[in-house]
Amino acid sequence: MPSLARFSFSVIAPTLIVQFASGAASWVPATLAVVLSGFGHEVALPATIVAIAARTVAPAALGLISVTVATLNEPGQGRASSRDDPGRRRRGSASMHHYDVLEPSVAAGGVGSDRLSAETFGVTPDPGSAITDRRHPGSPTMNPAQMSARSPQVIEVRDLSKSYDGKLVIDHLSFAVQPGRVSGFLGPNGAGKSTTMRLIVGLDRPTGGDATIGGIHYADLPRPLRVVGALLDAGAAHKGRSAFDHLLVLAQTQGIPRQRVDEVLELVGLHDVAHERAGTFSLGMGQRLGLAAALIGDPQVLILDEPVNGLDPDGIMWIRNLVIHLAGEGRTILISSHLMSEMAATASDLIVIGRGRLIAACTTDEFIERSSKRSVLVVSPDAVALTDLIAAAGGHVDVDAEGALIVRLIDAAHIGALASHAGLELHELTPQLASLEDAFMEQTHTSTEFGGHNAAGDREAAMPGARS
Repeated sequence: MPSLARFSFSVIAPTLIVQFASGAASWVPATLAVVLSGFGHEVALPATIVAIAARTVAPAALGLISVTVATLNEPGQGRASSRDDPGRRRRGSASMHHYDVLEPSVAAGGVGSDRLSAETFGVTPDPGSAITDRRHPGSPTMNPAQMSARSPQVIEVRDLSKSYDGKLVIDHLSFAVQPGRVSGFLGPNGAGKSTTMRLIVGLDRPTGGDATIGGIHYADLPRPLRVVGALLDAGAAHKGRSAFDHLLVLAQTQGIPRQRVDEVLELVGLHDVAHERAGTFSLGMGQRLGLAAALIGDPQVLILDEPVNGLDPDGIMWIRNLVIHLAGEGRTILISSHLMSEMAATASDLIVIGRGRLIAACTTDEFIERSSKRSVLVVSPDAVALTDLIAAAGGHVDVDAEGALIVRLIDAAHIGALASHAGLELHELTPQLASLEDAFMEQTHTSTEFGGHNAAGDREAAMPGARS
């Protein structure tokens, strides 16, 4: 019998979309994804039709796609999948392979390619062929063989802009995220954080500017999960699929060994519920599954959008220690959060934006030091006389409940000199830095999209599903 490609679908799309891509000199598709409305439908296509379509149908992608590909051989040939559900139907000697294709691919945070690799279908691309960016003509090209998944990768955002329905959400934004550092991505609600992350991983096209990872656009990475792991929407996992199967699907799109699925499930604490459906998970368990998906390829770059959302204190501490450890291995970490105390304990660098514009890109300590809320704690038996001297020198003095002086506008060295010249006794002279929360509120108050004084809507709300 002729060779057939059989596809089983279990997603949620109103139309049929076929996504094909092929090597320049091959009729075999490098990418094949089919979305069919409804649940459990199947379609069988002769291999020759698949090959022709691979040359003639333009690439497209829509939504989360679950695809099962079975190459049907003559009886006695082929081998069943190493892991089949007990109730799964077997047909002859079908050799089963499972793939997940997303938009380009965010399954509970795991970002995959917007096309499957050529190697998946037995096509070996020319390692010397350069990547050409069709979205940005004239931009530099890079040989993918020059980019190692294990080499340090810098996330670069250059003059990035994005508009929705004429509303500017990202406004000429530029920054770089360096390897070996945990970079916190901060901003008020509606600042554009999630939109920026989506632009970095190719889920949206920029209106202007560019975003690359290691000098390459995400869509041009041959096996993206081995380079970049992203947690953008932990709720994107198929609710009817087990945690194990969800991760196995992602792993098999990238040639990642099955044992890696067990490893990441153990790492995120889901090993005991590996075969339970994702739809039964709590918010915190869903976050852990999303992080497991981001880590499945052991990537050098992690892009995490509010990963501690829904986690208990123990889970929050675990995330903190994990990302600090991964950064210590030389990986590039970009992490957003609204928990300022957690960012202060986790992030070595900060990128702060408001209304789509850059406010600060510096170390966490430098950002806090910019705050005018810095003060000096002074304890002295001569508090009254010292207060007069400080006021005369231009300082501002408050007295706390225990009688200590809280001095602003002049530093500890100046206060010590005033006390020394006047012969006044000091028991304590301690500089007090503002908290990250104080510094953040002070430096972003003019960029707040929401508040009692501001009835304007969120510009990101123009994009369905957008979060800050």
